[in-house]
Amino acid sequence: MRFLLLLPLLLLCVRAHAVTLNVQDNYQFVYTVANSTGSYVSGQTVSLKIKKASTGYWYDFSDSTFKASGWTNKTTNLTEDSTNEYYYYTFNPPASETAAEQYLFVIDNVSATYGDHQTETVSYQNIIDDPDTISAAVWDIGTSTHNVTGTMGSKLNAAASAGDPWSTDISTTAYPGASSAGRKMHETWRERLRR
Repeated sequence: MRFLLLLPLLLLCVRAHAVTLNVQDNYQFVYTVANSTGSYVSGQTVSLKIKKASTGYWYDFSDSTFKASGWTNKTTNLTEDSTNEYYYYTFNPPASETAAEQYLFVIDNVSATYGDHQTETVSYQNIIDDPDTISAAVWDIGTSTHNVTGTMGSKLNAAASAGDPWSTDISTTAYPGASSAGRKMHETWRERLRR
């Protein structure tokens, strides 16, 4: 009988998903506490810790840095928004965090009635969403590294190595084949000049 009473409480507290953001984007961690009828529970003290996955360092909320030890404030309490019925914390990555990284958000609610411990992984990637940045990255890429047979990079490189048609001399000696573009252009211009 006890298990049946605890099951709804356990199901209401399950939270397990990952989030992917662009490096330096703010992230608002949101947490809700609900009772057995699904109603919002206010007045809870919910703490948060943030761990940097690559180093195992924990975030110090007092100076916004990740450290192996010597934290002043290794945890902070989530802020309650009773109007919208949730608790939250907005993580603003320190300016020093400029590379792709994963962070583990760990929350604890030590309430005797609604106690809970959950984690959420947030991945920061170098996501480019600015059209100017994307076009610059595409057009400024080195051609020598994009030559896989059958790709557009290979085709563009092959076309470029064939010569620049706008600067190629197409005088009478520049068209070896009878059906070449140079020969056709030469014959067309020659005929027009004779008129």
